[in-house]
Amino acid sequence: MLTLQPSLGALEIGFLASGFLFGVLTAQALIYHRKFIQDSWALKLMVRLFYMIADFTILSASLVSKQVGVIWYVASHEIYRQCHAD
Repeated sequence: MLTLQPSLGALEIGFLASGFLFGVLTAQALIYHRKFIQDSWALKLMVRLFYMIADFTILSASLVSKQVGVIWYVASHEIYRQCHAD
C-alpha cells in the first residue's frame, strides 16, 4: 500500500516556507522603493526585474507542485480503492 502522509506534510511545510519567504522578499522590495528614492532608475528597474523573476519562479513552482500533489493524491486513492475492492 502507498502511504503519502509524510510526503504531503513535507510538501505543505515547503508551501508555507515559500510563502513566508516570498512575503519577506516583497517587504524588502517595498521598503527599498520607499526608502531609496534617490537611486537611479536603472537600479530601481533592476530590483523590479529581479522581483518579477522571483515572483514568476515561485508562482510556476507552486502551480507545478500543487498539480503533482493532486495527481499523486488521486492516483494513490485509486490504487488503494483497487487493492481493497471486494
